[in-house]
Amino acid sequence: MAVALATRWNAQSSSSNYVGVAAGPGSGRDNLRYLSTATLPAPLQTGTHHVAVTVASGRVAVWVDGNRQLDVAVHLPPRVLVGFTAATGSTSDVHTVSDVAITASTAPAPSPSPTVTGGPTATPTWTPTPSATATPTVTPTPSTTPTPSPTVTASPTVTAAGPGGLFAPADGHVYLGVSTDFRRIGTFDRAAGITSQPAIYGRYTTPDGPFQPTLDDAAARPGLTPMVTWNLPMDGAQVTNGSQDAYIRAQALAVKAFARPVFVRLDWEMNAFWYRHWNLGAVTPAQYVASWRHAVTVFRSTGTTNAAFVWAPNALDYFTSTGQRIRTATWYPGDDVVDWVGLDAYPQSAPTDVLLNGTDGMNDLAGFAAAHSKPLMLAEWSPDLPHPDTAAAVNLVFDWAEAHPQTVKALVYFDFITQGKDFTLIDHPVGAAAFRARTVGNPHYLTSGTVQ
Repeated sequence: MAVALATRWNAQSSSSNYVGVAAGPGSGRDNLRYLSTATLPAPLQTGTHHVAVTVASGRVAVWVDGNRQLDVAVHLPPRVLVGFTAATGSTSDVHTVSDVAITASTAPAPSPSPTVTGGPTATPTWTPTPSATATPTVTPTPSTTPTPSPTVTASPTVTAAGPGGLFAPADGHVYLGVSTDFRRIGTFDRAAGITSQPAIYGRYTTPDGPFQPTLDDAAARPGLTPMVTWNLPMDGAQVTNGSQDAYIRAQALAVKAFARPVFVRLDWEMNAFWYRHWNLGAVTPAQYVASWRHAVTVFRSTGTTNAAFVWAPNALDYFTSTGQRIRTATWYPGDDVVDWVGLDAYPQSAPTDVLLNGTDGMNDLAGFAAAHSKPLMLAEWSPDLPHPDTAAAVNLVFDWAEAHPQTVKALVYFDFITQGKDFTLIDHPVGAAAFRARTVGNPHYLTSGTVQ
């Protein structure tokens, strides 16, 4: 594992001033395979800088001159060798790394799930840190298309659940959904064995971006229910001070005009640290809650009743910059402004027992949703290459869902190639076969046209 610093052109090109964590050779920048990079807030001038690296609990954190610039999950072997490399853009660049502090621990910890921002037409890109720059991705060699198999047919429409279950199916039934590029829905369907299309289609907005592109996509495929993952910056009190009210009302009216159910996943993974506009540091939990409540109140003031708000933290709890843990429930906005509890959890991001039974893991969040009489949506999940393509990663998710039949009501697959990882179901033939084995011909798994 290598920690790389770049001061390319020094102050002349700040976009090239980055810090990165790399593992092994690759075809990208500096011939390293980067796990993650981040742009430094101020260009590093040629000279001497203090770098601290913490390798602990399955994560690598990098501080530059006393400021944490990068925190990334890695799958660590029993012994880790940390090295440093200086990536230069000209022979005039000089790098001196001194006073390096490295600590280590073997305790397991969660991996941050890939999270995305995307424009109306762009495929989302992973932004694991507040100031991440574009990172070279490694596109895997396409896998053999899975052998055709029986397909999932659309299930009968089911009735809504009880209080707090807006658009939820009956107990024991689960919507199958996908977040992917709109043009790739058919590819996902073939891998998943879905003859019609998924029940839920997810897409991400840009910061303060419009809902309309997602709604238009869903309208083009009758039977798809859209889920808008809404990037609404909360820092600087820009929501609670009312300056975004007109924008919020405009999105609400677009949903109202759509006149069909819409899931709205507002400012997801708030309990993490890679979203600079709504994670700790930008806002406190209290400020997040106040902003969420304000946004939902303004949204509903338009008379829009066909939006279900999904509060979706990341699985497992996270350390703050001071080492203090903040429990996920601290970020909960309240039963009156949340329709679904969501969860982002990747089955290969942490040891199975930690992911399921760790503090604020998958089972804790299922219990939280049940205690609040809310249906639970696994809003992002997937295996990811280069991890092995296994049936176990997929079966973990379906086993967990079936263990909570009164609570888990939706599974939305994250189907992208991004940040050097391949999450697409089509490129996981073993995982895809497991997916089909659990869902094909099973009336408990619902697809197109079932959300009401």
